[in-house]
Amino acid sequence: MLAFLEDYDLILCPPSATQPPRVGEEPGLGKWNYTSVYNITGWPAAVVRAGTSPQGLPLGIQIVGRPWTEHVVLAAAAHIESKTGGWQKPQV
Repeated sequence: MLAFLEDYDLILCPPSATQPPRVGEEPGLGKWNYTSVYNITGWPAAVVRAGTSPQGLPLGIQIVGRPWTEHVVLAAAAHIESKTGGWQKPQV
């Protein structure tokens, strides 16, 4: 994984395979996330709102950096959030 990131400053990816469950709804089988691998490695990562699903639920984008580049991840997260409107109350 480190060799892959030698040519890139950041990885931008979805935080999960599906939209989030509604409040009180169990995620269920097959609804896993893409954050686990970066939690295990300890790499710096952030998730910010990137849009809204057709059902009115928030959709995020995950920003992942190389080890010891928290400042790059946080700067990218702040920039993305400023362009996508940041946190908004779910419409449902």
